[in-house]
Amino acid sequence: MDWRLLAGVICLIGIVLAGSSAYVTLVNSQRAIHYNELGLKAMEDGDYYAAIEYFSMAIAADPNFAIAYYNRGNAYGNEEQFHRYYKLPGQTFTEAGYPEMQEKYEKALEDFKWIIEHPEITKREVAQENYYLEAHIALACTYAKLDRMDEAKGVLEKILSELDSDVTFTGLEKIH
Repeated sequence: MDWRLLAGVICLIGIVLAGSSAYVTLVNSQRAIHYNELGLKAMEDGDYYAAIEYFSMAIAADPNFAIAYYNRGNAYGNEEQFHRYYKLPGQTFTEAGYPEMQEKYEKALEDFKWIIEHPEITKREVAQENYYLEAHIALACTYAKLDRMDEAKGVLEKILSELDSDVTFTGLEKIH
């Protein structure tokens, strides 16, 4: 067999495989967007359990879909679903008798941390929002809800330091 023909066949196979891979990626991205929109609608309707499921499906479709992590973290940490349970200062929600609330806040922490740990994906402006910045704020708020004030303060100090030192930081206009 002629080596040029063989090279041409190999290139053709590579093009077909690359094209099919791009198609699968596009379909998964569209699926992730669809599930994310369903999750937002469920949150709007106050159905946080369904919202969490939809956001999880969006993440399964596209594991780098940062917006779904952010939205799921907000759904996990939305106080409206907990009917304003109360606990004593320094007490965990589990110690106060609300282990499901503690677990959901812990899951919210995981989602916000994922965003922060992937700045190559999240540290850019998307539709005028910077999920890297917003995840820091949401993470600090979630730590505060868990009465972990030192960790909340540390997160806020970190992001404020980044804002001060990074002139290319997007999503927030700086006034000097």
